[in-house]
Amino acid sequence: MGHYFAHDNTTFESDYKPKNILNMGTTFIITPHVINTINSLPVEERIAITAALAGEMILGTDSTSSLTPVQEIIFSMIRQYVRRDTERFADTLGHANRNAGQYQDHPAL
Repeated sequence: MGHYFAHDNTTFESDYKPKNILNMGTTFIITPHVINTINSLPVEERIAITAALAGEMILGTDSTSSLTPVQEIIFSMIRQYVRRDTERFADTLGHANRNAGQYQDHPAL
């Protein structure tokens, strides 16, 4: 189990870091491709995988232990889509920020 650190008197932060958890800080991208992939699944898989993704990305917990072997495979695939899309967005944003910097000496542009 992880250790918890108190902030104020009401909030707690865990240092629990399971293996293979998405480590994207607070930003992640969920594209229509990911949503369509999840929506195309049977209801049982859709609910289990959505819960596991939310647990991992939002709460930082490892929820894969509750998945069946088939669900784990699907979860891994969808998690990779989210990683890929987030990295692409970060690269695009970084490229845009670098390009914006070239106009700093020319305020009229």
